[in-house]
Amino acid sequence: MAALPSLAGVGAATATRMVDAGMENSASVVVAGVDGLSKAGLNAKAAATVFASAEAAEAAIAAAMAVLTSLSGVGPKTAVQMVAAGIDSPAAILTAGRSGLAEAGLGTAAVNSAFGAATAAKKKAAAAARKARKAATAVKLPPTAQRQKPGSVISDEEAGVRGDQVGSKIAAPKGVADMLRRIKDNR
Repeated sequence: MAALPSLAGVGAATATRMVDAGMENSASVVVAGVDGLSKAGLNAKAAATVFASAEAAEAAIAAAMAVLTSLSGVGPKTAVQMVAAGIDSPAAILTAGRSGLAEAGLGTAAVNSAFGAATAAKKKAAAAARKARKAATAVKLPPTAQRQKPGSVISDEEAGVRGDQVGSKIAAPKGVADMLRRIKDNR
């Protein structure tokens, strides 16, 4: 649940009016809706802005909760404590470290579970990235291309090539003597 001043369009005076109307966080703003915000003294445009901001904040919180609870050993209660402390992803868990998780109110067992799960998720993501890079760079050549020496060309067409030379390597003569020898050999 996001704090009121973090919502778009909410300053100190607006936050005070909203708290007086029973809205203390983004979840209570979403429950109150635009009508509840209007009753708290916000004009229609400001109410719509604050409501949209509260909905976005709640969607982000729900997404963070889903990510955190997907980690092994992290339940809803632990995830709520982490999200309230601004820890919303495995990367944020690693950044906060064990001491940051303890400061967020997690017990020793929860700290160890969350940190271990975040470390495992990071390793799994790194392995998947390596595998993807390897797959992207592995280009399988056709069998004829694999056997060719660099620089040699095998013709697949008859343009400028005798019919008996299609599909064979054609080498240019090295000089006049080599050309005369080839002509003599082909007679």
